[in-house]
Amino acid sequence: MKNLLKVHSADGMELRLEVAELGSRSYAFIIDWHFRLLLSLAWLFGAWMLMTGAGDQTIRSATFESGNHWGSYVFFLPATLIYVFYHPVLEIVMRGRTPGKRMAGIRLVTGDGQTPGVAAIIIRNLFRLVDSLPAFYAAGCVACIATRRQVRIGDMAAGTLLVYEEKVGDDALDRARNLVSNTDLVPADQALLLDIVDRWKTLDRKARTEIATRFLAKIGRAAPVVDGTDELDRVLHDQLRDIAGVSA
Repeated sequence: MKNLLKVHSADGMELRLEVAELGSRSYAFIIDWHFRLLLSLAWLFGAWMLMTGAGDQTIRSATFESGNHWGSYVFFLPATLIYVFYHPVLEIVMRGRTPGKRMAGIRLVTGDGQTPGVAAIIIRNLFRLVDSLPAFYAAGCVACIATRRQVRIGDMAAGTLLVYEEKVGDDALDRARNLVSNTDLVPADQALLLDIVDRWKTLDRKARTEIATRFLAKIGRAAPVVDGTDELDRVLHDQLRDIAGVSA
């Protein structure tokens, strides 16, 4: 039986997001571990080339034995920062994703289906120190197995979890955000709007233009006034997506 996160809007609509299992989490983590290791090693190699001029000096002689201890900081500190801040920085920039999570088809969300804020992401990543105890993320794996939503200790502290993004469609989390926050439309109109947006490309152009115009009139929105059928079709589609909260 699938483990589902049910997101409810203020007016009763529901979206179901499938919770990611331990295997998918581990797969994403392994991919990300390789990415951040390679990035750190790339910096170390580049710094070594710059500091030694690609000569015969070793890392030790170029940093510790040269008499300039700043060399060791320039050499090791950025690599350490890359390794430590890889997850929190990318999860903030990529809105709950990392390259590994994207490849595994999963995404970090809050309990109501939203993208976590900066504070939640930082808390989640600080608790990696606890989840990694005593070794190989044993504590985090045990927590995932023992909890209903398969979350590690950091997720419990931050109020986050991982869901399968690809199994709910590319726009699912944007829709979840809209369903939670949009109180202007009644449930029937919300459902109709999302159906029109979903089926837009499969409908005849004349039919979808007429349907969109009627829907806007039904909800009290003015239809756009533009020249040309192509432009009207594009503007109507953009207007409906904007109301639905679905990204292009």
